Amino acid sequence: MGIKINKGFSIVELGVSIIIVSIFVLISLPVFKETISSLQFENLAQRIVSFLRYAQELAVTQNKPYKLEVYKDEKRLFLVTDEKTQRGKELIIPRDYTFSTEILILVFNPVGGIEILNKEMDPLKGTLLKGAFKLKDKRGREAGIELWSYAGNVIYKRKK
Repeated sequence: MGIKINKGFSIVELGVSIIIVSIFVLISLPVFKETISSLQFENLAQRIVSFLRYAQELAVTQNKPYKLEVYKDEKRLFLVTDEKTQRGKELIIPRDYTFSTEILILVFNPVGGIEILNKEMDPLKGTLLKGAFKLKDKRGREAGIELWSYAGNVIYKRKK
């Protein structure tokens, strides 16, 4: 009487296992893509907020005003760190996203406040009390970033 020793899986068992795993991968792929897309959108919004807060922090720690120029047609923000040479740091919004705002220039003051300027404003009349950036992706996700001038607040609001 011989004892039969099973030394592995048969070809049929391996084939069925591969088919089952492939089905699970195909089912989860759209969910995975959506999650990655959502995380990329969230990351971009957080990078914009961080860039604005960095400019504000720089103004406070260096005790001098810093100007942030908004080029909404080019989808970029430019923080002028050296007025003489016009050098600075830049944040570019990827083409896949819609970026809208009425703000053209932000001036971060050493006391933490923000001067918000747009093209309709007369510089002699003062600045806006509140401004906003709006970010939207192709899937309809939206995010808003509010700026409050006197308090110097930068507030991120995610919309579904």
